[in-house]
Amino acid sequence: MCGVYQVDTDGTILSLNSNTWLQDVKAPECLCGAPLTGTRRYRIQSKLVNLNDTLDLLIAKLGRKLGRLSTAVGVQEKQLSDTFESFLENIRPNPLAAKANTAVILRRTREILDLQKHVVEIRELVADAIQLSLAHLHDALPNIVPEYALMFHLHLDVLEYRIVSVRLADALKIGQQLLSLQDPSFGVQRQGLKMIEFVHKESIAFVGFCKKALGLSVAATSPAIESEIRLQQLQFLLFAKSTRVRLADLGSPIEDTDLTLDDIAIKASLSAVAELGRLSPGNCASFVQTARDFASSFADADDISMLAPIPPIRNDYVRQTEKLWAEHKLGHLTICKQGHVYSSKTFFESCPDCEKHAKLSGNEVFRKSGKHLFENRFLEAMYARPPECSSTGSPKSKSSNIDEQSDNQALSNGGVAGYSQSTTSAEERFLSMMHKGLPKIQGGRAPSEAKKNQVMAADKDGPISGAEGELEAGEGKVSLAARKEEGDGGRTAPLKQPTMEEKFLVAMRRVKDAMPVREVNGS
Repeated sequence: MCGVYQVDTDGTILSLNSNTWLQDVKAPECLCGAPLTGTRRYRIQSKLVNLNDTLDLLIAKLGRKLGRLSTAVGVQEKQLSDTFESFLENIRPNPLAAKANTAVILRRTREILDLQKHVVEIRELVADAIQLSLAHLHDALPNIVPEYALMFHLHLDVLEYRIVSVRLADALKIGQQLLSLQDPSFGVQRQGLKMIEFVHKESIAFVGFCKKALGLSVAATSPAIESEIRLQQLQFLLFAKSTRVRLADLGSPIEDTDLTLDDIAIKASLSAVAELGRLSPGNCASFVQTARDFASSFADADDISMLAPIPPIRNDYVRQTEKLWAEHKLGHLTICKQGHVYSSKTFFESCPDCEKHAKLSGNEVFRKSGKHLFENRFLEAMYARPPECSSTGSPKSKSSNIDEQSDNQALSNGGVAGYSQSTTSAEERFLSMMHKGLPKIQGGRAPSEAKKNQVMAADKDGPISGAEGELEAGEGKVSLAARKEEGDGGRTAPLKQPTMEEKFLVAMRRVKDAMPVREVNGS
């Protein structure tokens, strides 16, 4: 205990010993050898021993939350896009439907607003709290707890900016559609105007939030995060400029005094993204194309209209990294030179945040796991496939397909006679005869002995073309023609159990046999 605390001669704890090294920290034990991990006096020493394991668990939980939230953002974006037409059908352009229209709009944005609030809560109550605790431990015990640079705060910032971008794009589309509706009271048009004003104010606010995030020193240690935040800031600026032009056309001009970026700052930000893409071609390559699209949009800033779509921000590497954070493997905690913490088992190439020549996972299955199966399940299914399934283009498979088509054609035409018995089972012959029609029962009378002998003789000679040869009258047994199967040396296969159709026909015949025979006059 003396290694962790500074104590006086009486054993009173004065403060933490900042000169303690990790090799000096051991699990607390009594003089008799009993562990003291549950004693409050030695609790901090017990936690320092398991610090790496505790941090590993915290990183795993944060990674799972990051992966789920990233997927939820994509789901919400797709849902809003798919339900846009049905949403417009619920808008009624009449003066009595003002409250109903407002309720419809609020219901549409409720889920994505809840998702944004959840992201903010995770960032403030979980990610920031962990980062603050690690900072306090580093100040108190710098030789035991290194200076970690957790990037989860900025990752969650990026997710929030994506959510806001989706909300603003959807609100902009709704506002344009509401303005085009014919409402005599102009209630729907006023609602559309308010939504455009909301987009303008919200976009200006988030331009400032992005600037604040870029001011953090840890943002410069991750090229992918810095590039995406810069592009999101420019995207919000495009929202602000486009809505300003639209509001001016509608007779409600807004001064552009609140914009915090001038032309020089815009060019500098675009140049920074291009430079980051050159230095880190693996994780920032697709951002360069987005920066070019933004540069073209800013070149025509005065002609920006509501109909001109604002370029989206897409990067497969960032989405892949966020999904891999949810697959954090315990026991492989690693710290890079920049202080980023990650699992070397999950990110086996290098640090996902500061990697310069990053590549997506070579496993194509995992890239598409969100649409189909996860990696392990898909590989198990692939290994379980029979080897002959792979040779789909071989001549053998083609000939088998031709034979199968000819067999199906023979069954559909009911041509049992002349059909090869070696490729036909009893069920197939029975179904083909069922297609031809049920056996006719003459007036409820049981088949005569002559008829039975005829059926037995036909069974011995070969396959029968009628359905009467499949079932023996009143006995419920399958005929000899249905029992013969392909075998070696003329051997017959074991008898098969009668199907449900056969049992039904036998039962119907027994009912007919039990009925009294009626005398027909004139017969």
